[in-house]
Amino acid sequence: DLERVLKELTAELESRTELNVRYASGLQTYDDVIATEI
Repeated sequence: DLERVLKELTAELESRTELNVRYASGLQTYDDVIATEI
């Protein structure tokens, strides 16, 4: 049962990391657009 919980936690952390990476690259793109506009 503990193994199942660990797997779920790992999966959640991985998806969260993926979201953070996507969000960070999205911010980077946003910064580039702003810089281009100025």
